[in-house]
Amino acid sequence: MFAPPSSVLPHAEEGALRALAVTSPERSPLHPELPTVAEGGVENFAAIGWFGLYAPKGLDPAVLEKINADVRAAMADPAVIEALAAQGAAPAPMLPDEYRDWVNRDIEMWLHLMEVAEANP
Repeated sequence: MFAPPSSVLPHAEEGALRALAVTSPERSPLHPELPTVAEGGVENFAAIGWFGLYAPKGLDPAVLEKINADVRAAMADPAVIEALAAQGAAPAPMLPDEYRDWVNRDIEMWLHLMEVAEANP
């Protein structure tokens, strides 16, 4: 099964299940012993759970810049990094344009996968 690290790693650490791989394109810095799915032979595989912030369209660019700077500062705080790591997550803050482009690529990937799945039931 594919599941968020926070829900499966405690069970793996107890020996109740065995983690086989991570779905990110690179090994997780939190669990570098786990290979990626791509390393296991599924080329170009990447499926990453993520969280992001959104703002209303037309938000004053100065306000957006301030929010982004504050979030980036929070994501660099060792206490925040530690709290996220405890849940199997790692911060990956982006600039607004980088985030928009990343989200659009993720949407395109999932739409493509749905089209392939629909065409090959």
